[in-house]
Amino acid sequence: MKNSILSYFVQIILNFVFKTSKFNVHGEQYLKDSIASDCPTMVCVWHSRFLYSVYFLQDNNYDIWALSSTHKDSEILAKALIRWKVNLIRGSSTRGWKNAIIEMKKKLEDSNTIIAITNDGPKGPPKIAKPGSVKISN
Repeated sequence: MKNSILSYFVQIILNFVFKTSKFNVHGEQYLKDSIASDCPTMVCVWHSRFLYSVYFLQDNNYDIWALSSTHKDSEILAKALIRWKVNLIRGSSTRGWKNAIIEMKKKLEDSNTIIAITNDGPKGPPKIAKPGSVKISN
């Protein structure tokens, strides 16, 4: 119950921040080209910028899947993402990662799929991509 209430509060704050902020999106045409192609799309972003990218994608009515941790603290944000109409794949590098990889591979068989993940992970080091996202995409 506490997490549900907190998730509404977090969502209100995030909505306010995003609605009152200016975004500079670089390379949007690459995303549009990928979506228009007959291939699935995986959007890899730095962990610190994940919410911006997910908000941008859902605000532009893309059907998006996001990797979300199964940790209790992650539930607060997961509930907000669900209300943003973001589909979740549950798992992380430490919990449920095998099921998350299997689910991502299944989703990537559909050419309409967009999966958003952080390729530097929550434990860092920040802004250094891990090889897992490239392995999954192949």
